[in-house]
Amino acid sequence: MICVHNVPMLCVEWEGLGIILQPICEALKIQLNRPNLVCHLGAAARKIRTEISSIVKGKLVSLKIDSATRLGRHILGVNIQLYDVEQKDIAIYTIGMVELNTRHTGKYVKTKILEILAMYKIFLTQIFTVTCENGVNMIATVNQLRSELQESYDHPEDDDTFVVPIEQVDWMETVEKEFCLTITLVRCAVHTMQLSVADVIRPFDAEIRKCTSVSNNCRKIAYKSVFKDESLPPLYSKTRWGGVFEMLNYFNKHEKLFNELGLQHSELDLTEQWQFIKEYIAAFEPVYIATKKMQAKHTPLNEFYLTWMTTVIKINAIQENRFTQALTQALKKRLEILKENIVFKAA
Repeated sequence: MICVHNVPMLCVEWEGLGIILQPICEALKIQLNRPNLVCHLGAAARKIRTEISSIVKGKLVSLKIDSATRLGRHILGVNIQLYDVEQKDIAIYTIGMVELNTRHTGKYVKTKILEILAMYKIFLTQIFTVTCENGVNMIATVNQLRSELQESYDHPEDDDTFVVPIEQVDWMETVEKEFCLTITLVRCAVHTMQLSVADVIRPFDAEIRKCTSVSNNCRKIAYKSVFKDESLPPLYSKTRWGGVFEMLNYFNKHEKLFNELGLQHSELDLTEQWQFIKEYIAAFEPVYIATKKMQAKHTPLNEFYLTWMTTVIKINAIQENRFTQALTQALKKRLEILKENIVFKAA
């Protein structure tokens, strides 16, 4: 309830919830309030960390890092992916959600990542790849991690101050001396696909702003009765192009309603935008579907490649559309960059 539904920890002291929880607490002979709930959560978190530490010990893992901003707070998310031999599947664990309180430089983010890895006794020598968005600071972070790894192997032989953790000894002995350990950067495929979209829609920003203005105007008190039985057109985050698609798709599905509203209210008139909206939906729907598919729990590189190529074929088949040619070229160009990655070649 606290994590998923965003209710405060104080909820366990609410009278209504107490009616439900009290019989359980009496049976377990425990008292539940905000202070001891914090203790319970802390114990549960420590247990989870211990279990994950045991699972990842001595195994190759892939790191995924991402940052997000919401309500003025900056959060760094870190998860690890590794192959589960028993389940014969990719296991994914979120190991950190850390608030960043200073500039997100590569060096600062690297420090935070190392702190998280240390909590799970994960060494840099275990990191096979780091997947991140195309942001300059994120790429700088991966370079900083590479340098940190290299420094750990470039120490002088007679340096008595350098102590290799006992857990790492067995791992290091398996590494051939001539094998150059490194951390491979993998650019996030979904983010790269979004950049392909941004390459194409940038010249049409004025058209999108006009449609966004209509979406905002629908929220005025004057139209409350109109949208009582209809959901309002969605608003979107500037960093997520999919929100633009969802907004325009809403208008497209409710074309009849907005044609009627446009005749009565000029600020809701989309007459000049309908052709733009229809072409946008037709061209970008395959990309939207592909993005959602690639945001699944785990998408292997072969599935990603097939999804990307299928998307290009679908877009290329659309006739008389102002977006298709530029979008096809942008997707092909961005894909060529991804294909140069050594992990992609190996797959």
